[in-house]
Amino acid sequence: MILSLLYPEIKINEVEFHQDHMHPVFSFKESNLLNIGFSKEDVNDLIHMKDQLANLQLLKGRENESKNKLPLEDWIEKGNEKDKYLPKGVSLKLIDFKTFYEQRKKLMKEQLRIVFDMEDSSIKETHHEVLQ
Repeated sequence: MILSLLYPEIKINEVEFHQDHMHPVFSFKESNLLNIGFSKEDVNDLIHMKDQLANLQLLKGRENESKNKLPLEDWIEKGNEKDKYLPKGVSLKLIDFKTFYEQRKKLMKEQLRIVFDMEDSSIKETHHEVLQ
């Protein structure tokens, strides 16, 4: 539902769309995260963050199936820089996921404020949970 508000140009009733993890779920295996240098404490946070809005996008079904387990930076290098919430100047490497996540979350929050016609001071704690 929230993704459809962030991507109003997408006609979900005309084409099959999938909820896609920008950084693939496959990348968030504990052993993989530990091997690339995350601490055990970070691993637990990252495993939780992977399924949150800031790591999700809507993709056409076939496009999502072809992306599959491809790391985000590789997928973007193949010319798939379509997402309007892709933070500029931020590394797309998994080791930099927390920065990517926080920057993308800011972009999405800004858009949701516009969609819901809200100002910073009117956002309640209940809305905070949506973007965690």
